[in-house]
Amino acid sequence: MRASIEDARELIAEGDRLMGQGCERAQPPKGAATDLDLALAEDCFERAAQAYLVGAVEYQESQRGAEHPRFASDEPDELIQRLDGHLGVEAGAALQAARRLPKNSAQASVYQAQAFAENVRDRFAHALPELFNRPADAGVERSDSRPNWSR
Repeated sequence: MRASIEDARELIAEGDRLMGQGCERAQPPKGAATDLDLALAEDCFERAAQAYLVGAVEYQESQRGAEHPRFASDEPDELIQRLDGHLGVEAGAALQAARRLPKNSAQASVYQAQAFAENVRDRFAHALPELFNRPADAGVERSDSRPNWSR
């Protein structure tokens, strides 16, 4: 089966859905986030970043008319290596920026996962706007400053 741009768009939309879920978990409307909320938020952000990366790989393969890509790993580093040129550079820069953030608590770990997912989305939205239903600066909450996750 051939890779398709529609499959790539579906993966990007799934990433957006997961980003929204992560934001809701990290900052629940009633009260402070629990440890479970934070763990679920981190998982959502990690899966969102993965969906964006896999969507970009899928897009690349569809442009080549290649067969559906096979993903042996879901690790960001390995998915980034599958990206060519500008997309690989953008994804690598997003990962490096997120890794520079401190990861010494549950809250910091969530913030790092959120920052990576947001950075990948922003960079890909500018590089591949045809995959996104919403502009890069619309929709999901921004993590420009550390959310208040006090308990």
